[in-house]
Amino acid sequence: MADGSPSDDDVYLMSQKLKSISANDTTNQNYSRIQNNKTMNNSTGANYHSSENRPNSRIVNQREDMKLPALNLPEKILIIIDTIRESDCTPFEFGCGSKYSPLDIIKRAVQFFICSKSTINPKHEYALMILDADSAKLICDFTNDEKKLSSILKEIQEIVLTDTVEYFDLDTCFQIISGFSIGIGEMFPSYVYRTILIYTRSNCIPRFYMRHNFELFMKHNYYFFDALFVHEPPSDNNKSELVYAELSKLDIKNNSWIFEVGRYAAQLHTQMAKLLAHPLQRPKQDSADYKIFSNDTTEKQTNV
Repeated sequence: MADGSPSDDDVYLMSQKLKSISANDTTNQNYSRIQNNKTMNNSTGANYHSSENRPNSRIVNQREDMKLPALNLPEKILIIIDTIRESDCTPFEFGCGSKYSPLDIIKRAVQFFICSKSTINPKHEYALMILDADSAKLICDFTNDEKKLSSILKEIQEIVLTDTVEYFDLDTCFQIISGFSIGIGEMFPSYVYRTILIYTRSNCIPRFYMRHNFELFMKHNYYFFDALFVHEPPSDNNKSELVYAELSKLDIKNNSWIFEVGRYAAQLHTQMAKLLAHPLQRPKQDSADYKIFSNDTTEKQTNV
């Protein structure tokens, strides 16, 4: 496996490839069984996007009755990056034969995300948090300094997990978030607050042992939670489908965008690009349509 980040040439080729990627690309079917059944856990048949099967359906009902204005408020986005590399980790492989760990590709995708989002609105701010084997650590508070964020991203190192860990307690993240003075209870906030969790473990199921901090934040109108699961190819030898089912359960307000991707760098960047959408202006995930339609309805003139 190559050390460090992809080279500038690899990044350039990757960005060029993204321009031609379709959101409906069918070449990733072998690695995207989960996405085809996004709202369904195959082993239980439970529909996690149904309010009766989602925890705290009262919050869901409140959200569905709520009509938030489609304002272009600046965002404060906390990006949580999982740094764990499991012992049987499959690397990302490029056409030239280069191989990179998931963390290398994720860091580059996050850098592209911050750059693109800041181009849309330079007032957006970002904070960075990392996950280790059993805890979380804030490594950068909210800032719009792209150079600072890029420098901190480059310093993030992966942790090789040799022992089997069955569960990861997500409450460790929200214990830290609860200490932020971000004013999300304001009736007319200056910012929209969003957490993007990038989770990479295919054999360790994320869960809450205590949900208080998470549900406290989710009750606020202008707080949003998104997730991206970067997983091993689903098989009987890992828990990819169970992990994705647990992440889907976190959509308790029915307004989260939760994606998954296998070992395809271009598709990972595509999923991150979808998360650029402003949470106050985007539809529900199941209603999003990435096709481009022509608005030209003018009838063509003929000489007949």
